[in-house]
Amino acid sequence: EYEAEQIDGSLDEFETYEQYLDSQIRPDPDMFYLEDRELARQLYEVGYHGRGEILSREEFKKKKDSIAEAKANKHSQQPKALASSEFGEIIEKSPFLKALAEREERIKTGRLTSILFLRVAEKKKSKMKAKADEEGKESNEKTIEISGYIDLAHRLKTEDFKI
Repeated sequence: EYEAEQIDGSLDEFETYEQYLDSQIRPDPDMFYLEDRELARQLYEVGYHGRGEILSREEFKKKKDSIAEAKANKHSQQPKALASSEFGEIIEKSPFLKALAEREERIKTGRLTSILFLRVAEKKKSKMKAKADEEGKESNEKTIEISGYIDLAHRLKTEDFKI
């Protein structure tokens, strides 16, 4: 496994599989007896050699692709500015928002998770209530309640919190 990690790191210097095979060929014994670079490549590719493991053409391509993908992912995961940094005045006025701002960096880095439960209840007059009020009769007000859970880590990743 350690040897494979070394090969992975060194694959960056090879653009083609042939260049990779050429790096495995030893000038002294291999080229002295074979005298043909293409023949030496073929022998190394099929495994007729006495040194370590040589990647097949498919393995070479897969590892090159995975290295390129890992590099692309590394660049796309650059840290973003904290959303709370743009809302300084608003956050200072609310203890709830202040508590969220204190947790934001730890949530974004994965060291903390927070699930918020929000519930809003509002009393609404129904059409019948409004009509009963006009006629001077008593009626009950209707309470409408909306609630939900919010995964804060997911929202911080997917939402753009801008004013």
